[in-house]
Amino acid sequence: MNRTSTYAAAIFIAAALAGCAGVHERRDDAKIAHSPVKEAPMSRTIISSDRAPKAIGPYSQAVKVGNTIYTSGQVPFDPATGELVTGDIATQTRRVFENLKAVLEAADASFADVARVGIYLTDLANFAAVNAVMAEYFKEPYPARSTIGVAALPRGAQVEIDMVAVKE
Repeated sequence: MNRTSTYAAAIFIAAALAGCAGVHERRDDAKIAHSPVKEAPMSRTIISSDRAPKAIGPYSQAVKVGNTIYTSGQVPFDPATGELVTGDIATQTRRVFENLKAVLEAADASFADVARVGIYLTDLANFAAVNAVMAEYFKEPYPARSTIGVAALPRGAQVEIDMVAVKE
C-alpha cells in the first residue's frame, strides 16, 4: 500500500472502532458508509444524604449512572453544622469516611462496593495516618487508589476524598 491508501485505511478503521457515523472516502473515491453504534441511554440519578454535608457549590453529593456511583469529594465538614471538624489528620479523615459512608448508603451501597478512591492531602507526610484510618473502613480486596498532594483544600481542610463504587 502507498502512503495515501494507508492513511485512508487508518482513518476508516479508527472511525469504525470509535463507532462514528458518516461516509468516508477511500483512495479510489469509493464511498463507504456505516451506521453509528446505538447504545441505550443511561439515566443519571442524583444521590444525597442528610447525614453528609450539603454541597458547597453547583454539584451533587453523588451521581449514579447505570450501576456506577460517583461521589463528589468530601472534606471533613460536620453534617450537622457545616463546619470543619477540628483535630488531627486521623480525626479529619474519619469524618470524611463517615460522610462518604452516608452518601454510599443513600445509594444503597457500601465500602465493599468501592472500586476506586481518590485522596487529596495538603501534606503528604500524613500519608501513613490516612492509610491507617482507611484500613478501618476497607477490607481486602482493597479498591484502586490515588493519593495526590495539593496546595490547599476548602476552608483549611487537610484531606479530601472521592470514590467510585460499582453496585452489582
